[in-house]
Amino acid sequence: HMDPSAGSHYDVACAEALLDLSAEALATLTHAVDLGYSNADWAAEDTDLAPLHNHPEFLALLQRMRDQAPPT
Repeated sequence: HMDPSAGSHYDVACAEALLDLSAEALATLTHAVDLGYSNADWAAEDTDLAPLHNHPEFLALLQRMRDQAPPT
């Protein structure tokens, strides 16, 4: 189950990334994933997160999202 605040944390991570606060954005996005955020496909294409797209920690988070995504 995804915590209702996971989406809010995702949105904050997007804002931080747009402000060039990559470390903060990664920390906030990690928290969103911890809360159950698992839409890896969206995160990978989200232009708000473009500053993070080549960051190893972001790529690891994408894998975590895919691993915890509910089966379709």
